Amino acid sequence: MSRKWAVGMAAFALFTIGRAALGDGVELNGVSPRSISRGGTNQGFADNCGIIFDNPAAMVNIDSCSMFDIGVDTVILSDHFQDATRNNYSTTATPLPQLGLIRKSDDGVFAYGLGIFTPAGFSEQFKMLGPFPFDDSLHKYESWACLVKVLPAVACRVTDELSIGATLGVGVSYAELEGPYFLQGAGPFTGIPTLLKTHGWGADLVWSVGMQYQLTDTTTLGATYQSTAPFTLGGSTRVTVPGIGTSQYDSNLHVEWPQSVAVGVRQQLGCSSVIAVDAIWFDYSNAFDQFTLGLHGANNPFFPPTLVDHFPLDWRDAVSLRVGYEQKLGGGVTFRMGYAYLPDPIPNDTLTPWIQAFLQHAVTFGFGWKWNDWDVDLGYVHMFAPREHVGTSKFAPDFVGSTQDAMADAIVVDFIKKF
Repeated sequence: MSRKWAVGMAAFALFTIGRAALGDGVELNGVSPRSISRGGTNQGFADNCGIIFDNPAAMVNIDSCSMFDIGVDTVILSDHFQDATRNNYSTTATPLPQLGLIRKSDDGVFAYGLGIFTPAGFSEQFKMLGPFPFDDSLHKYESWACLVKVLPAVACRVTDELSIGATLGVGVSYAELEGPYFLQGAGPFTGIPTLLKTHGWGADLVWSVGMQYQLTDTTTLGATYQSTAPFTLGGSTRVTVPGIGTSQYDSNLHVEWPQSVAVGVRQQLGCSSVIAVDAIWFDYSNAFDQFTLGLHGANNPFFPPTLVDHFPLDWRDAVSLRVGYEQKLGGGVTFRMGYAYLPDPIPNDTLTPWIQAFLQHAVTFGFGWKWNDWDVDLGYVHMFAPREHVGTSKFAPDFVGSTQDAMADAIVVDFIKKF
């Protein structure tokens, strides 16, 4: 598969998914609806094509020669922002699709696959008054950023117990931000109030490596490393400064999605039930320390011809803990449930209505059944977090003394065909 074709596929997926709303910081609690229904656990499993992303080594362990998997996670995100003068709510609904195909060799030693996934992103939509000098009318506080990966994958059975796998593909990222904004790290221009609207997109290589080990007949171990995904997003930016006017710039936005390390265990309990535990470390402290926006080619002579600003984030590393349970009920019906937890990675002094990605808890359950030659899975997820309070803010005078709430509900659907 050529890189040009892969970029085209990722770009198509990127601009048809709508707006992202996620669980583990800016990372999904899972990319496969079947995995999401059991708390996001997938390191020790080989029953869905989400393993291409989660642990490609599992591809040689699927229980058929080939597997096709298509699913969608529809998220309804409800956010709230309040301070001394504003009390606003935001509700968005988002379909997040995933698609995968796996094929094993006749001897079961090798496997290859291709998947398209949307593993990360954030989105908010508020309309409210800004701080002075933007307190005369309503303004959008709007953001959208997401990551789509097109992943060719290969796997090999090294021994009867050990398999290894890897992906090397193309990631495509898009980001936009709009609203009243005080320049934060722009040298002599720091502190200047602006109305900012910026957007851009870019593509780069992404990769992962994984292993799966059959410790006993009933115990499977898994581990995966996901590469960092740094992007320079080319686009344009409009800047309005009260009393001076508006200028259009060409722009480059530097955004980095974090690397991660996942480990997990799947334990068979008798012949009809399974329990699984996964832990995933996200390197937010390096990836989400700041976003850097470079502006050049101002079309207004009253604006500087070039400008570089740093949007502060200062996120902390976080470890997501996930627990899943699966029970066969008979007649081809399976019940699943799970729980996922991620400590809040966002310091309160950089918390804004643009990125309210502090959902800490996810409770999940679902059912699977047979429909002709297909496995059908339907699940529900509820995500929530404690209310967050902002005292001082690095974006002052905006957001000082605010409180922010977020919760989300999701319906997940999956169709799997084995052949």
